[in-house]
Amino acid sequence: MPTDSPATAARGDAEAPSFTELTDRLDEIVTQTRAKGTSLERCLDLLEEAVELSSRAVEIVDSPDYSPRERARLEEFQARPAGAEQMADGAQGALSEGERHDD
Repeated sequence: MPTDSPATAARGDAEAPSFTELTDRLDEIVTQTRAKGTSLERCLDLLEEAVELSSRAVEIVDSPDYSPRERARLEEFQARPAGAEQMADGAQGALSEGERHDD
């Protein structure tokens, strides 16, 4: 596993960091910028890093990584004609009501 920081990885120097690694580093940046001894110049450097890391986090959130099973189910769902799901739900509801009346 790479030992580079998420910031280094975000610049493309190493394997891309996970979402958790990105958010952990963003939390560290917040803590550092809130520290009284942090200079304005250092805060600006941290802000630049935070913007870069947050952009990477948004990319991860916007690009879901589906398992083969999830992808197959999604493709199956997308291939259905419009309204097919509602028809299936209606049939299931009618079946359930019929079962209750047989009691």
